[in-house]
Amino acid sequence: MIGIVLAYTDPASCTGSTQFYDPVLLKCTTCPANTVRASDFSYCNCSTSHYPNPDAIGFNSPASCLSLPSAYNPATQIASIYAVDGSLSPAVVTCANGYPDSLNQRCIPCGAGMSYSSTLGCQCTAANQYAINGQCYSSIASWTVTQSTPADILGEQQVHPL
Repeated sequence: MIGIVLAYTDPASCTGSTQFYDPVLLKCTTCPANTVRASDFSYCNCSTSHYPNPDAIGFNSPASCLSLPSAYNPATQIASIYAVDGSLSPAVVTCANGYPDSLNQRCIPCGAGMSYSSTLGCQCTAANQYAINGQCYSSIASWTVTQSTPADILGEQQVHPL
C-alpha cells in the first residue's frame, strides 16, 4: 500500500507584509522584491513606489513591478508607464483638479466651476449650487417662482444647469 502525504501550512501562519500563501506549494512564500502581501494573504501586489509591469504576468519576480521615480498615491495620482514613443518610462502624474479613473490610468477632471476634494470628490465652488454628474446646478432655494398655478410652479422648479 502506498500513501500520499501532503505537507500543509495554515494560511494564517503567513507573517508580516512579506509572506503570502502559495496554493500550489501549500505553504507561506516570501513576496518578491518591490511587492507587499495583499490583505487576503493570497498574493503580492506592487508596493506604493512601484507599478505593475504590463509586460509581465503575475507578481512572482522583481521584474513584475516597475520602479516609479517618486511615491505613488493611487487616490490622487496615476502611474504613467509609457512614453509617447511607446518605451517604458514610468512616471507619477498628480491629477490636477480631478481624480484617477478606476484603473488609475487616466485623470478625470472636475467640471467647470468645480474643485476637487480628496474626501468629497468634485464640489461646486459657488454658494447655493450642488453637483450632479460633473455639473453644477443652482439650488431651488435661490430661484424666484414666477408662475401661479401649482402645475406650472412644479414645472418651473425642475433642475436646470447653469
